[in-house]
Parts: sequence; C-alpha cells; structure tokens
Amino acid sequence: IVTASNDSTARLWEVSTGKCLAVMKHKRAVSSAVFSPDGTKILTASSDKTAKLWDLEGKELRFFLHNKGINAARFSTDGQKIFTASGDSTAKIWSIDGSLIQILNHPVSVRKLVVSKNDSLIITGASDMKFRMWKNTSSGKWTLFKTIEYTKGHDRSISFSNDNLYFI
Repeated sequence: IVTASNDSTARLWEVSTGKCLAVMKHKRAVSSAVFSPDGTKILTASSDKTAKLWDLEGKELRFFLHNKGINAARFSTDGQKIFTASGDSTAKIWSIDGSLIQILNHPVSVRKLVVSKNDSLIITGASDMKFRMWKNTSSGKWTLFKTIEYTKGHDRSISFSNDNLYFI
C-alpha cells in the first residue's frame, strides 16, 4: 500500500504486517501517490511544486517540476510517460526519463487528472468547473477536443469505465 499525507510524506506499507517499509519525503503536503503499472516504482505529487519518482526502497530517482503545487500525477499504461496537473494552470506530459513532452494549458488551476486505460484520452478537472478532454492524436500529441461544464463539487474524483466509453 502507498499512502500520501499532509505531513509531507508518502509511505510504503507491507499489507500483511502493516509495517512501514519506506518513507518518501517532500517539502510540503503530498497530494497523491500511485504505483507504476509494473509495481516497481512510486510516483508522488506535492504542493511543493514537484512530482517525484521513487524506487520501492524510498530512493528518489527523478523529479518533475511545475511553477505551483502539483495536485495529481499519473503513469501511462505502459509506465513510460508521466502526467501531472498543477495549480500553475497546466497539465504536463513527461517521459519517464524526465524530459518534457507536452504542456496542456488551461485558463485556471488544474485540480484533477485521469488517463484512460488505453492512453487515448486524458481528462483534466479545473477550478473553473470544467472538464477538458484531450485526445492522443496519431502524431503522439494531445489536443483538446471537448470541454464539459459541471456543477460545484463534482470534480472530487474522475474515473474512466474499463471500456473508456464513460467517465464519472
């Protein structure tokens, strides 16, 4: 189990014993923590403006930087890309090696981000109460193709259905 906390840490826990195996430190609150698809790495996002890639022993492998706090970070299905969403009005797509691939600009803070199961769509939720849907084109670039307004409070979490036809 990996957990994210307001105490500036993410922690890796052994399921069977409840023992803490690693502590991964940021300078400010950690907003999300997820395992890589192959289970060999952990990705954390923090209000300290960084997302960090860790091994399972808690060793920092790489960091990804925004101009304001990072609200969410996710892996691509193959684990070769990282997606981040930030209060600096951007979502960024990175290569696992740390190079920036693309910036998805928004007019306001990006609070949520989810990637479809086949990496063909990204949905971002922003503080202007709009979901933005981004499609992966044949050239490998992401383009905005739909914006959906929602009512206040409906961006607490975003999830795709397994067939990528629906999101909630």
